[in-house]
Amino acid sequence: QACASSNGGSVRQVPENGYEQTQNYQFQAQVHADSLGRCQRIVVRVEAQSKLYTRGKPPSRLQLIDEDCFSPVRFESARYLSDRGNVVQLSGTEVDNFLARNSRLEDELIGWLWREGII
Repeated sequence: QACASSNGGSVRQVPENGYEQTQNYQFQAQVHADSLGRCQRIVVRVEAQSKLYTRGKPPSRLQLIDEDCFSPVRFESARYLSDRGNVVQLSGTEVDNFLARNSRLEDELIGWLWREGII
């Protein structure tokens, strides 16, 4: 279900309630569309599952943002809470480097976005 946004477009949350679990992560996406229904921006929230991670545990409150919805999907910015509770913001190549270090996260996320019909 889509909700109206302030610019005349809509925001669709996937899944509508809570998070969708994959093998190692939980995802929730907000798809922002213009008044014609064209994707303008995707914000994905990533949470750890209740399990022991040997590697690849996402940082707290991780959000990955695709600012243009162009194909192939590319996240231009990210933000999360550090272990000390500070907000960390990444952009450009910093996001690319973060995802390269967390390739399992990126693989599961892209697969989930595709299966949900977001990309």
